[in-house]
Order: sequence, then structure tokens, then C-alpha cells
Amino acid sequence: MSRATALILAGGKGVRMGAEKPLVQLDGVALVDRVKGLLRPHFAELVIVTNRPDLYEYEDVTVVRDQVPYQGPLAGIYAGLLAATSDVCFVVAADMPFPSLDVIELLASRLEGADVAVVETQTGIEPLFGFYRKTCLDPIGEHLASGDRKPISFYDDISVRLVPEADVRAVDPDLTTLFNVNTRDDLTAAGKMMEHVR
Repeated sequence: MSRATALILAGGKGVRMGAEKPLVQLDGVALVDRVKGLLRPHFAELVIVTNRPDLYEYEDVTVVRDQVPYQGPLAGIYAGLLAATSDVCFVVAADMPFPSLDVIELLASRLEGADVAVVETQTGIEPLFGFYRKTCLDPIGEHLASGDRKPISFYDDISVRLVPEADVRAVDPDLTTLFNVNTRDDLTAAGKMMEHVR
């Protein structure tokens, strides 16, 4: 982790939230700032990918814009991988306010021999919380060029390590790390989770 780049995806229009979602406050701190603060001490570099770089000014973070705005998280991953100076990147959405370092370390430990390491739960794969190598750039670029913007669309073209839900629950029993804030109700729920997280 200390040699990897953390990519924080702060795109999207926040339609369901009714506001620029990464800047919505949880316990007095913007979601993106909370994620940034948790990750900053553990990664060599932080990159925020956004369609509104004018809203993000940090001295210790590289801020980049999607090459084509509002093309979804796959385009954000692509822009972040291009900007990163590390060959290995940890990808997380800015609306996931409780990233567990234990889960991140678990994923990092499973990356060897693969291009991607992500969690697979009973409800599916979690592509916006995991490790990606720069070897993913060409396959992602090809899928974006073809108009296929699903975050896992290129997985068949690379080596993917799926970390089972049971392994994640061993270090994060409630899967708090995968909770994301999409609506005001989610924000309220996240506020109630803060005490448990502390």
C-alpha cells in the first residue's frame, strides 16, 4: 500500500442526493475529505478524479478530470490510472465513507498474479473498491471506445482476483467498508453508523 496510488472517484451528478455528492458533509466533514483523510497516511500518492476539478483544491492530492465528462466510473478509473505514478492503484468511490484499512490490506494481499483484486458479495462484484494495475489501461480504453461503460466490462480480458464475502467479513463483519451514500436516507444511516465506526 505504501507504494501504491489511491484513486478517489468523485464524479457523477449526485442526482439522487440533490447536491455534489462528494462534498456532502457527514459528521461535519465532506465525504471526499473523510475518504482522503483515512487513506492519505497509507498511500504514496492520492488522485481525485472528478468532472468538477474547480471544486477540489488540495496541496497533497493530484486532481484530474475525466477525459470525457459523465461517462461513468469506468472512465474515472481510466483517467485515474493514466494520472497515477504507481503501477498499482487502489480505487474507491468518494461516497464510501468507511474504507477499512484491514479490508484494503486483505485485497492488496490477494493482488499478486492478477490485474485486479475486488470483493465479491452475495449481491455481486464491488468494482469501485479494489486494486487495479496499469495493465488494465488498454482493455479499459478499448471498452470505453466501443461504448461499453460497465465497470466490470473488461474483466473478461484480464486476470481478476475475486475476494469472497466471507473473507471480508472475517475482518469487517458488517461489511461497513462497502456502505455507500447515494441518497439523503443513506446519509442519515451513515450518521448513525459513525459511533460504531469510531
